[in-house]
Amino acid sequence: MPNYARFRQLRIQVYVDVLRSIHSIKRSGEPIRLYHIERLSGLTYPRLKKLIVDLEQAGFLEASLDITARGYAFLEEITAKVAPVMAKYGFWQDHA
Repeated sequence: MPNYARFRQLRIQVYVDVLRSIHSIKRSGEPIRLYHIERLSGLTYPRLKKLIVDLEQAGFLEASLDITARGYAFLEEITAKVAPVMAKYGFWQDHA
């Protein structure tokens, strides 16, 4: 059986990691800076910039990098429904 943990992260998981990183920074009371998101999510700056644009276009983030209600609903639903199934079959690693 292949070791699925060695596969690249799924795009959806990267989106979740970015949103969780932003939420974590916001909870700490620090200003949200791309550098901090980059470090927490483990992404390169160019990839992070593209993902931020994707998340803004999906309505999950505002231009100020605040997570929208839609973004929080997405996180809640993914965490409750999708992540457990993906983890069961070795396709999801929780980095939070």
